[in-house]
Amino acid sequence: MQWVIPMAGLGTRTLARGPFKPFIPVAGRPIVGWCLTGLAPMMKSGDRLVTVTTEAFDRDFDVCRTLAKIAVEFCDVLEVITLTVPDVPAGPANTVSATFDHLDREAPVFIVNSDQLIQFHLPQSLEADTVYLPVYFNATGKSSYVTFDQDHRVNGIVEKELRSLHASAGVYGFGRADRLMQALQAAGAAGGVHKGELYLSHVASAHISAGGMAQALRTFIKYDLGNVPEIEFFERQGAPLLKG
Repeated sequence: MQWVIPMAGLGTRTLARGPFKPFIPVAGRPIVGWCLTGLAPMMKSGDRLVTVTTEAFDRDFDVCRTLAKIAVEFCDVLEVITLTVPDVPAGPANTVSATFDHLDREAPVFIVNSDQLIQFHLPQSLEADTVYLPVYFNATGKSSYVTFDQDHRVNGIVEKELRSLHASAGVYGFGRADRLMQALQAAGAAGGVHKGELYLSHVASAHISAGGMAQALRTFIKYDLGNVPEIEFFERQGAPLLKG
């Protein structure tokens, strides 16, 4: 399995807590440490972890070396690769494109937002032509929303439109990395961006529109750590529960 964690965003919603969101300390560990804590039970010793950050963040926060230490502390993966890009890409999907030369095209890949603690059902067997979408209840209209047909099969995903109450949990899995690459190229060509940024929901949508399969997965635990109120809520209620 290959795990990709984009870490090239500016993190403007959490600047009051620190300048580089993944390394902001929350309840005794960095935010990305909580992310890896959630993923650890699903990871195996032969898995590969690939992260992407900017050259400026790496220079200012020594991201490559620090993340390698964090990964050893919170999870057990065979290989940790941290890549850098010159500038902040236009959306997380474009950040992910920087990983393609470092992915096994025939192996599965799951892309996970770094600013969350999440655990979800990971099937033992993954189909090559399927995108996997962990979902959870969300009625804010501020997420990506998965839609279903009358037979309860996933038939689409939309960005910031409350088409259902099943929101993407910030994880996008592809049964093969080359399917991710194809869908990202198709999404970019289609020009379906949100406020100038290409999201992974656009990539999943392109995969589905091209006839690819999609499967919703159960999310067991999800704490968002993407803004200050959510971090403070986690510090009050989430972290004590998990540590206790």
